[in-house]
Amino acid sequence: MDQTKPFAHLDNARGTIIKVELKNSTSYEGKLESFDMHLNLVLSDARSSENEESSKVLIRGDMIVAIREL
Repeated sequence: MDQTKPFAHLDNARGTIIKVELKNSTSYEGKLESFDMHLNLVLSDARSSENEESSKVLIRGDMIVAIREL
């Protein structure tokens, strides 16, 4: 897969800790478990910027502003 494509970067980040920033100014940090073609993400062992913890969280792709590996 061409490494210049966003999905290739996400696929390489699977299983690592990422930070996801959302349109509503909330962010989540957690291990990237999976994603789909709409950029919906599933994070495990997630923590929000509001210090809420969850074993799994689903983030809708249309709410995402930025994703970065930590």
